[in-house]
Amino acid sequence: MLGLRKRRYGGSFLTVEEIRVLEALLRCGSVSEAARVLGKSQPTVSLAKKRIEEKIRMAIETVRLALSKGLITKEEILKLINDNGEP
Repeated sequence: MLGLRKRRYGGSFLTVEEIRVLEALLRCGSVSEAARVLGKSQPTVSLAKKRIEEKIRMAIETVRLALSKGLITKEEILKLINDNGEP
């Protein structure tokens, strides 16, 4: 288990739990479905989504759309986030 370790993404650190929420949101396509999959309430996931978007400085819907259209890979998204959006 990763415990409380954090990874640096964007302007701030994402917790392990925020990373799980981000992955679920990207996979599920809706906050309510992600909440169901994670076993959390919808308001809890909504608040986590807002924190994540502030930290990575982009909407999760934008990330999901780019992935679904094949415009960017998961690795490229992580690099973009890690580089604070710089090319």
